[in-house]
Amino acid sequence: LFFRAAAGVTLTEAGRGLLVVVSEAIGRMEAATSALVDPKGPPLVVGVSLTLSAGWLAPRLTKFLSENPGVQLQIRSMIGRPEVPPRNAKLWIAFGQPPPGTESTLLFGETLVPVASPEIAASITTPDEMLKSVLIEVPDHQKNWAQLLGRDFLPEDTQTLNVDTSLAALSLASAGSGIALARPPATNDLTERFGLVPCLADLEHAGIEEYHILANSGQRLGAQAVAFRDWVVSEARKTDLTRYGR
Repeated sequence: LFFRAAAGVTLTEAGRGLLVVVSEAIGRMEAATSALVDPKGPPLVVGVSLTLSAGWLAPRLTKFLSENPGVQLQIRSMIGRPEVPPRNAKLWIAFGQPPPGTESTLLFGETLVPVASPEIAASITTPDEMLKSVLIEVPDHQKNWAQLLGRDFLPEDTQTLNVDTSLAALSLASAGSGIALARPPATNDLTERFGLVPCLADLEHAGIEEYHILANSGQRLGAQAVAFRDWVVSEARKTDLTRYGR
């Protein structure tokens, strides 16, 4: 398990593999011991990508809390890229490639779908007709609009509205301000709540990045963190990945 040298002791590959398993088990024991002293224990801080927090996690969270009444949960939204977790977060759910030094579990990817109010969507019969409307952009999605429409670049006279989050984009689309890009399955609940519908039945673009739930490598996760992580993974496995599903 160890390499012994004059400068100290380091883990072998087998030792690093065992560390992950042992750390989790020790974390469970520490959490159980702490609960004897302080039944509530420290809160579990979880960072979550804003889009996923509002559009996927929020509708499901009541179920977790009812099944785990002893968990003191604090959700902290993460905005921007890269998505940086709160300093005291045991877990975080982020979009994109997992950074070095983390242990991650894949949840799901995304599909980009143009959505609008029913009135605007009904007026569109071809992809090019969307160029007559305002295209609501999030910085990470500017290239996606061109790809979705089969172009290298959008025409110079395309009217766009730039906002900082998908949540803002969908809200503006709901108000009739233009066309936004939904990101199912993460935004399925939001598009339904905002009354948005796809502009064309078969127009979509597969995303190239995915959502993961992460923790720092070698970190000892307590019972609350393990319970939340396992629940999130289970809910992700049950999620309908189609753009119309929940």
